[in-house]
Amino acid sequence: MLIENRLENLRADLMLLRQKKLLFLLSVRISKKRDIVLRSRDNKLMRISETHHSHDALQYPLMFCYGEDGYHINVFKYDETTKLALDKTVSASEFYSFRIIEREGEVCYLLRFRNLLNQFLVDMYAKIETERLNWIRNNQKTPRSDEYVHLKDALSKNDEQLSTMGKMVVLPSSFTGGPRYMHERTQDAMAYVRHYGRPDLFITFTCNPKWSEITELLSEGQQSHDRHDIVARVFNVKVKHMMKLLTVGRIFGDTRCHMYTIEWQKQLPDPELNPDLYQIIKTTMVHGPCGSFNSKSPCMVDGSDQAAFIVEDLDEVTKYQAGRYISSSEAVWRILRFPIHDRFPSVMHLAVHLENGQRVYFTEKDVIDKVLNPPKTTLMAFFELCQVDDFAKSLLYVEVPTYYVWKNNRFERRKKGKDVPGYLVKKDQVLACRALGLLEDDANWDRTLEEACVTDSPYKIRELFAIMLVFCQVGDPLKLWEKYRDNFSKDIRREVERKGEDAKLVIDIIYNKCLILLEDIIISMSVKTLSQFGLHSPSRQEGSIIMNRQYRSELAYDTKYLTKVVVESIPKLNPEQKEVYNEIVNSIISNSGQLYFLDAPGGTGKTFLINLLLAKIRSDKNIAIAVAFSGIAATLIDGGKTAHSAFKLLLNLGYSESPLCNITKQSDMAHVLRNAKLLSGMSAQWLTKKVLKLK
Repeated sequence: MLIENRLENLRADLMLLRQKKLLFLLSVRISKKRDIVLRSRDNKLMRISETHHSHDALQYPLMFCYGEDGYHINVFKYDETTKLALDKTVSASEFYSFRIIEREGEVCYLLRFRNLLNQFLVDMYAKIETERLNWIRNNQKTPRSDEYVHLKDALSKNDEQLSTMGKMVVLPSSFTGGPRYMHERTQDAMAYVRHYGRPDLFITFTCNPKWSEITELLSEGQQSHDRHDIVARVFNVKVKHMMKLLTVGRIFGDTRCHMYTIEWQKQLPDPELNPDLYQIIKTTMVHGPCGSFNSKSPCMVDGSDQAAFIVEDLDEVTKYQAGRYISSSEAVWRILRFPIHDRFPSVMHLAVHLENGQRVYFTEKDVIDKVLNPPKTTLMAFFELCQVDDFAKSLLYVEVPTYYVWKNNRFERRKKGKDVPGYLVKKDQVLACRALGLLEDDANWDRTLEEACVTDSPYKIRELFAIMLVFCQVGDPLKLWEKYRDNFSKDIRREVERKGEDAKLVIDIIYNKCLILLEDIIISMSVKTLSQFGLHSPSRQEGSIIMNRQYRSELAYDTKYLTKVVVESIPKLNPEQKEVYNEIVNSIISNSGQLYFLDAPGGTGKTFLINLLLAKIRSDKNIAIAVAFSGIAATLIDGGKTAHSAFKLLLNLGYSESPLCNITKQSDMAHVLRNAKLLSGMSAQWLTKKVLKLK
């Protein structure tokens, strides 16, 4: 229902939309009831009220061709058991929701009128809403509101206009969909954000008119826009089911609070399909440029867009109706009394005002009494509570409803506490205190590092993190390290990738090198180590690994694949092989440094056993060196090399009196040998005594 004021005749236009380009126009008066006028046979005019039992039949003769009675104010409810009339009448919403429900064994012919049904739904809900607004208008007893200090000043001056102070209060927040109602719901949402923090999920759930649940219920020849009652009922069920999944089903975890609202959104007409409508909307409903760009704009007065206007006291019901829009989908939703808003938990509204600045609601009869005995607000009651309750002094104003209830214009201590979860929430005191907000939050440091990662180099980011650790008392340094360690070590990673290697295979070594660099910065600032700040101490011995290509190549094995090989190969060992396997693995685990000689005929599984031992050591991210003293044997073992290549041996060892390995103690290969867990040599029977005594 879009009501547009026309000053020349004080009339308005009611637009009834079908959702798909179909438009109905019906003239109504804002200040009067939505009656219809008939001309009798004797040429006299007869006014039929919208609450008359014949109004619907006269307004929609095609739908009520037999003149059936419609809604009127004297439709009484009946007791289901005694079938006797009760002292209660049926509301317009109850009456029309009953009429549009299709029951088993009955044919609801109203639901077969397609476009006319859409007009009927909008018209009937307009009647329902008008009835409610008229009740509010007629039961206000001319209440007004003003700040207490202004009302008190007017009384002390014997102001003759005391009875006309303030503004009309016509549309309270209890009216669903009104401006105050929507404003309060918005403030409730902000209360959730203030108490629980920013929301984790913002979900938009849009109704699809082609859902199978909708199309299966349509009669032959009908489309979804012909049966908005089905669309509304299906969507209502889906919304409830979705909220049940989120709250009871906990598909995203426990829900501390939730809020949803139902919206009926509009869109601009297509400029190609409906150019006339598009131009009307563009010129009349969109605020264009003003000021020096357009001195003829409606908001411009005497060359300024900051014009002052005298605004008289207006009836808020009329103001609400002047901007009301109702579509057929919203009309049927509201007729069926489906909720347009839901929330959990409830929110208590707390008053905020200056001293003597609370809003006072009064009428012409009780204005003096309200000045002498102003009503107490929650803020005033909070100040009184702090005078007599020491515990209340430790609370913020917004925390009071958690421990107190508002009863008889005062705060009283709650007698029933909150439910306690039947499971361990936090495993230690530090985590519990952090969850309760008792510890200082690291959000500032988190945002600082996040911004630095965008603009600064890895060295500058490490230096910034070191300054935070030393001087800023970070609450959870380990959490920040785990979140930003990739940014801290980005330069080290690039150095590895520049050499053509996969950084993912040596990521632990990269992080260790980064920790060493970070600790060096911290030591220069405070002579402290990383362990004193709750971080892992780096291995200085492994710090040089990042530059050792041979070391990295020995660790660059696919551990997942090797683990799978070990699991599949162990059951294939015979008893003798398994005995040798267990003996060697146990000696490696105990670091006993044993020397084994495996001798067996060809084809008995020596190579299979050696490859299994190599896979076992390498799957644990340890170094296992496999060499052979012949080229053919080296090709049979995984990662095998000839002894001459691995140990830098001379080719003519037999002619040398004291052969040596060309490996210095500080070389990369020496570092690899010192950290090796297993050294395997095949075809050892071809070795000479001189080779075994190499130094």
